[in-house]
Amino acid sequence: MSLTAALKRSRISGSDKTAIAFGDQSWTYAEFDEITDTIAANLVAAGLEPGDRVAFHLLNGPELALGYLGCLKAGCVVVPVNTRLKGPRDRLHSSP
Repeated sequence: MSLTAALKRSRISGSDKTAIAFGDQSWTYAEFDEITDTIAANLVAAGLEPGDRVAFHLLNGPELALGYLGCLKAGCVVVPVNTRLKGPRDRLHSSP
């Protein structure tokens, strides 16, 4: 079962249950599904097509979870970028 199908299934079986919580924020399965549907629609409206890559340079948090599922719903490929990755200039000046 895909992640997007699992989310739909969880929404049907427990739409008012908490899907994710972060600090003092939380989203139910219904809210999570609706938000990720909106993200997917916005990506498609912006011109992205299935198979297009979307880079994520985000810390772990709700934005990453929501964006990740939204990309999958749009058929896009998520490309996580390590937030600790240094640019070429930083690598030249760092000590071994």
